[in-house]
Amino acid sequence: AQEVENTGLFYTSPTAARTDALVTGMRPGEDKQLYTQQVLQESDTDYAFLLPLSRAKWWDPEWESARCTATNTYIAREWLDSGHNAQGRYRAGIRVSPGDPDGAIAEMNKWAGHPYFAQVQFAPEVLVHPVGHPLYRPVLREAARLGLPVAMHITRESSMQSMTPVGY
Repeated sequence: AQEVENTGLFYTSPTAARTDALVTGMRPGEDKQLYTQQVLQESDTDYAFLLPLSRAKWWDPEWESARCTATNTYIAREWLDSGHNAQGRYRAGIRVSPGDPDGAIAEMNKWAGHPYFAQVQFAPEVLVHPVGHPLYRPVLREAARLGLPVAMHITRESSMQSMTPVGY
């Protein structure tokens, strides 16, 4: 970790990742042993939610659905269903594209019975309308029917103006 002189000013890392997660030369989160050590052991945390983040706005909801399907499949295979999660300490959200209600509902139903997918996750930067817009209601209804809460990881994307009717 790089030493930063304490000037009394707030210092933020140039990366969204923990700088001490970069020590192995791998991208943050790729070294599962280091991740487990830092997230679960050093912080004495019982469970960790894996929240893959999109960092761009995609204008094609069906493309975003395909991306969500690939992300969910990767998370299930590499993290949730692997020997790495033998103690069941990792959880994840079912990533969906709410702008593609049919695709989102299919994806939720595909993973709803999985023991470690515990919520539905919207990527707020792909929302074209405020969350309560009628376009998203079928997705919200299906999440409620399945007993899955809907979560969002709020970022500082410039595309986030549609989070609420009044912006941020």
